[in-house]
Amino acid sequence: MSKHLISHFKSIKQISESEQATSIRFCDFTNQNRFSYLLGLTQHSRLTALSFVEVVDIGISPDPDILLPAALDWMKEKIRNLDLKGFSLEHSDFLSDVSYRPSLCLHRIDAKFRFSTSGLDGDCVISLSFPEFSAGQKKDSEIELRIKQISFDNTGRSIDKNDAKETILKELESEKIETFKTLSIPASGAVAP
Repeated sequence: MSKHLISHFKSIKQISESEQATSIRFCDFTNQNRFSYLLGLTQHSRLTALSFVEVVDIGISPDPDILLPAALDWMKEKIRNLDLKGFSLEHSDFLSDVSYRPSLCLHRIDAKFRFSTSGLDGDCVISLSFPEFSAGQKKDSEIELRIKQISFDNTGRSIDKNDAKETILKELESEKIETFKTLSIPASGAVAP
């Protein structure tokens, strides 16, 4: 799908012929760096239009190639995928205990944000996920960013939700790429996640 869109935009001169798309895949990170990446885009975001509120949903899987810490031994051979929904999950052991990170595959994080953009204020839940990994353990799954919920403080105004979503996602897109550059595995030294 993205290759088709890139070709289309090049054909109508929206983007340069030499422009290369940056593909951010699950396998581009170690387990630890994937935690840092997803948490960096949520609770440690540097965006001015978005203020992190809390993590409300996560998807994790034990890495079958890495020994689980003793505290997570209960997951061994019993849990393939674990979805947690709640409030302030950034304080849960799964996200806060760094000793768990080498043995867990964090493949989705949904975070609630407060936003203020283009004169619009409100709350939104943004999902950052590797959907093909979640569905079938495909390590070449590309990251997907989407706004799951959005609400506005001033409902009396004529508000175009799509414009607000587009503005938020554009800002997040640039931070997504910059953060990726610092945490991805170098192509020459690829290591299994």
